[in-house]
Amino acid sequence: MMGVAFKMRNGSLLLIVEAPGGIYNSIQLKQIAQMSDNESAIVKVTEDQRLAIFVTEDKVEDAVAELKSVGLGVRNYQEGLHQPTTCIGELCPDYQQDALGCSLTLTDELEKIEQKNPLKIGINGCAQCCVPCHTLDISIIGDDAGYRMSLGGKGSQIPEIATFIAEGVPENEIPNFVVKIIETYNKLKNEDESLQEVIERAGTSEFAKILHPYSQDAAGGVDDLLGSVESESANMNAESIDEIDEVQEDLGDLETVSEDLSSEEDLGDLETVSEDLSPEEDLGDLETVSEDLGDLEAASDDLLTEEDVGKLEEVSEDL
Repeated sequence: MMGVAFKMRNGSLLLIVEAPGGIYNSIQLKQIAQMSDNESAIVKVTEDQRLAIFVTEDKVEDAVAELKSVGLGVRNYQEGLHQPTTCIGELCPDYQQDALGCSLTLTDELEKIEQKNPLKIGINGCAQCCVPCHTLDISIIGDDAGYRMSLGGKGSQIPEIATFIAEGVPENEIPNFVVKIIETYNKLKNEDESLQEVIERAGTSEFAKILHPYSQDAAGGVDDLLGSVESESANMNAESIDEIDEVQEDLGDLETVSEDLSSEEDLGDLETVSEDLSPEEDLGDLETVSEDLGDLEAASDDLLTEEDVGKLEEVSEDL
């Protein structure tokens, strides 16, 4: 068995035992029970549908041979390619895709792959996701149209949801696609990089190409899609700048018209008209007329004295 053993604090080693689809038959369970009876192993059910076998270092080889003899997969804890975890598939009244059947077929293909870096796969038959899969390396979720595939989830430290890549993937194409995804991951990774770290560094384009024509951007992947959005945004900004330039030109024309309408020459004409309407000579003539009216009032006073007015009143009374 390749890889580095997971050594416990009490000196025993922890092995992970897997059965396709998480289904253990009676022969396999009897073998595990026999190992427990012989005190050669302690068994614990793990959080992801597997069995953890604690054995002493001197009994590891015998334990691995006995487990493999009944068709069980064995690997070191948290190492290598994990068999897919899955729901009960078409046995569930709410299923939309047979996730269990898909998992069994996929497991057969994965047995051919030797993988050192941890890689976890989860398959659900509907969006209820009874098997937690959104933070796994490969998340596969069934719906009416087929399967949705997301890549690069992370469960440790600060969890990250896997990136959606494709939808409507037929069940019969899942095994081939997953194998190609694992091969591409191994080609792109640097030493111990996880799939999430590879996607964060290199993007999703290579994986989107694998999933053609079901990827959300079959031509080039999520990265090209983002590039298209940025390009479109740049074009929109360029158009906006052109529109601003046009408005500025129009404002310039308006300023020119304004200058034509209110040039210094026109202002001079207006001042001339103002001077023609109220020159100092006209003001002098008005003052002369006012003096003449004063003379008329004086003449009126001379023609009718108070004595004359009194005589006129007496004549009026006699009449």
